[in-house]
Amino acid sequence: KFNISVRPLFPHGFISSSILSHVAYLEICNEKKSCISNLKKIISPMPEILKRSLIKYFLNQAAISIVHLKKISKPTENFYATTICSAYFFYLNVVILAKNNTYPLIEKSGSDLVYTKSDGPSNYKARVDEVFLLVSQSNYKKVIEELESIQNEVNKLLTT
Repeated sequence: KFNISVRPLFPHGFISSSILSHVAYLEICNEKKSCISNLKKIISPMPEILKRSLIKYFLNQAAISIVHLKKISKPTENFYATTICSAYFFYLNVVILAKNNTYPLIEKSGSDLVYTKSDGPSNYKARVDEVFLLVSQSNYKKVIEELESIQNEVNKLLTT
């Protein structure tokens, strides 16, 4: 059983380290019981219940990020806006990957992978880049408009 804990305003999740240690040292390195091979067979394709759960939880977290972003108004709060936008895209990336039946990667390459998926927001990478440019200019109104636009587009994709 894996679990993830999300730290508010921190764009990373933490998977329980005891499980990771077990997988890394006892299974991957030794693979005596073909545990990893069997796990790969079991989890492919992604179980629908897991897919729905990931989408529901992380879509909600993305929406909450927008709520927090709306509380920012001062140009001196760019650090907070950057952090919230990073969290937003982390959460949304998990949603997009799940929608595409791809297990989420909680690392930098996960963002690169999400841009290759066909079932996602249009011009997603350019829009992500634009959001961070707007944050650097303290244009929070436009940032919120763009995030809400992306959120609406993802919501529509999830209903098709």
